[in-house]
Amino acid sequence: ASFAPPTCSKAGCTATTFTTTTQLSMSSSSTPPPSQRRAFLQQTGTAAAVALASLGINPTSAQAAFGSPITEQSAANKAAESYQGVYSDPNHPDGYRVIMAAKGGGNKATMTISDGVPKGSTDEAKTYKDVPIAVDGDDFVFDFSFKGGPKNIKATLSADKQSLTFPDGNTWTKNFYKYDGIYKVTSGGDPALSKDAYRVIRKNGADILLEVNDTGNPGDSKFVEGSVGTLFSIPTCELTFYYGGKGAATAAAEYSFMDALYDFQRGNDAGATTAYGGTVGQLSLQDRNTVFPYGTITFPDKTVW
Repeated sequence: ASFAPPTCSKAGCTATTFTTTTQLSMSSSSTPPPSQRRAFLQQTGTAAAVALASLGINPTSAQAAFGSPITEQSAANKAAESYQGVYSDPNHPDGYRVIMAAKGGGNKATMTISDGVPKGSTDEAKTYKDVPIAVDGDDFVFDFSFKGGPKNIKATLSADKQSLTFPDGNTWTKNFYKYDGIYKVTSGGDPALSKDAYRVIRKNGADILLEVNDTGNPGDSKFVEGSVGTLFSIPTCELTFYYGGKGAATAAAEYSFMDALYDFQRGNDAGATTAYGGTVGQLSLQDRNTVFPYGTITFPDKTVW
């Protein structure tokens, strides 16, 4: 669904959880029948207890399982905020910039960048991956020569780590759409999942696109279409992912692709998921949410990003 960008402050709305170390071991409460679960997943939760009950989670057990009150975990998630995330450039509103710390850390980062396609153009959007960035504290040095731009351009990271400003005054805003960002699988999924695994969610026209990477190697990424619900829902916002392809989730030929992505999404039986048409995660953007920690996405099978 299309929507206008919300106006809430960046400090209270970013969805990046790349550095969080939240661990979640939910109670063994039984999961509701698929029909009940689908009915809930198609509606925005309006109360904390209802949301947890629909996911088969006991509120008291859920809070205890985090090892500390959920609001404290939310505070820890916000305190762990880094520069990593999906950035929007007002000079290229249809494009994106994904900036991540390079493997091994240090003073290096990498960027995936696309400027999108200008209105009225028949060209295809170009995407550049693994573009190196030098990082020195809050200073980021970019080389845009790969697309005909200048070299050694320094941008400054804001104190709240929510934007990068260039010498000409242009500012890239991190997680402009609130749901967009870089996520780690912090609970559930495959125990053998690489520590370098990540998920990137970004705007894709009127919808969203999920990048699933289980190795940390950009060449191993798979892409899944999705859609986003209202960002003003309480206590969470729904994100729906169509693993079998949007509009083709019930096609038998799509099952193998969907199954390949179940390393982090086990627990949703194929019949229930494809009958519904997608898998729904609950995104928490409220640091006072007592159901799910701030900046996390929780799925029906208790997987947490």
